[in-house]
Amino acid sequence: TINPESVAPNLPTSNVGDRNQAPPQDFRRETDLYMPMTNIVRVLRRVLPPHAKISDDAKEIIQECVSEFISIVTSEANEKAHREYRKTIHPEDLIAAMSSLGFDDYVEHLTVYLDKYRAEDPERGASMQIQLPMVCHTLGGGGGAGRGLGGGDDLGGGGGGGGGAGGSTSADEN
Repeated sequence: TINPESVAPNLPTSNVGDRNQAPPQDFRRETDLYMPMTNIVRVLRRVLPPHAKISDDAKEIIQECVSEFISIVTSEANEKAHREYRKTIHPEDLIAAMSSLGFDDYVEHLTVYLDKYRAEDPERGASMQIQLPMVCHTLGGGGGAGRGLGGGDDLGGGGGGGGGAGGSTSADEN
């Protein structure tokens, strides 16, 4: 008899048609790293004329750009938290990251929004944090994309679509 492992050592030995087999734990589809397309389209529809057409290619490119932008800003905020010996990113870290990346025009608007958010919901707003591993990502690393701030806004995906980073209230080392 022929041993299948000796002929093709890297092929799975289970039946090819077995559909009930679970994927490996570290398995993630590439699309899992991106913000949900429905949220992207919803934001596009708000800023475009009512009858504007958006090609599928345009939607995908914008989805990739949004995810890369989130990854870059989050990486910068994570580095700030790391320099301050914290494992948790706070909203102020994200605002500081926006400033250090040259998006100063947004800093005042984000600060006002954060203050209003905290005033409306003091219990949740005061504890709004994002828990990330203490790892510094490079721009091309691709890790971390799709982590929303949670909540029900158009970009956060309800906190469940992109990595489980929603409003964590874990303890912090200050």
